[in-house]
Amino acid sequence: MRSFTLTRTPRYAGYDSLEGTSKLAPDEFLIIVDGIVLGGTYWCSYNPQAAAGWGEDDGGLSGPSWASWGPRGLSCGHPTREAAEHAQLRAYVTEPSGYDRELEMIRAEREAEAARRQAEQEAEDERREIQQRRERLGDDEPGPVIWKLPAFHALYADPAEVAAVAAWLEANGMEDASGLHEVRIEQRATRRAALYYIPQRMRNGRNSQVMELHAVTVVSDPPPITVPDRPDLHPVLAEHEPATSAQIDFGRSFICVRCTSDAKATLPAQIVPWPCPMVEKAITNDPAKEGAPR
Repeated sequence: MRSFTLTRTPRYAGYDSLEGTSKLAPDEFLIIVDGIVLGGTYWCSYNPQAAAGWGEDDGGLSGPSWASWGPRGLSCGHPTREAAEHAQLRAYVTEPSGYDRELEMIRAEREAEAARRQAEQEAEDERREIQQRRERLGDDEPGPVIWKLPAFHALYADPAEVAAVAAWLEANGMEDASGLHEVRIEQRATRRAALYYIPQRMRNGRNSQVMELHAVTVVSDPPPITVPDRPDLHPVLAEHEPATSAQIDFGRSFICVRCTSDAKATLPAQIVPWPCPMVEKAITNDPAKEGAPR
């Protein structure tokens, strides 16, 4: 003869009162038989079957009582939680394999429904990603690059050239372009498209270093760039970045974040201004000029 092990567990996390209190009713619990969720039990202020004709009046109590759900259906009017549980167990032991098959069918249907929803969500995510990419980059094909703004240009170029570039970026709707990446113009079939990177944190308020590539139609000619790209400077400039502080010169002067932090500066006189010695040395040591005739 097959034996069955019946246990119970709270239906909802954090609600584990079996008996309740004078002010709170007992919590709902699930009926577990041999590791399978068979049903559940809950406290009723009245017998649903006696009052409204729902379920089976297996316990006979018309007032406050216990009810359970599972293989028996809705079983009502029980004096104790245990009695309500055993009503479901008795129905299960009459044909456990049949109920197991029913549970398996229900489980398979739920898994199929979850898979369908997952596939629909993935398809929607892909559609949305394609749409967002089109909005960012346009539908036209890439073209030859006809102009480039080097990465970190604003940190080592002539101030007048930096100001001209900043004004051009703003005029073309690119004032939020990342200065850590290059900006390039492509000559496409029907337009000049400027491609630039935007930090995501500037779009959704999150503190993220992830960049998104965007494209806009250029409406005015870019200024000439006289300084060459300096990839040798990128590691130094990324580490020794400039910043302002309201406590230093009312935020009018730049300081080197890395050097000021390393110096553990606490007084204005200890602040390391930007460009710091490391940046000045890196800018002066231009590999492109090494070996050039003097």
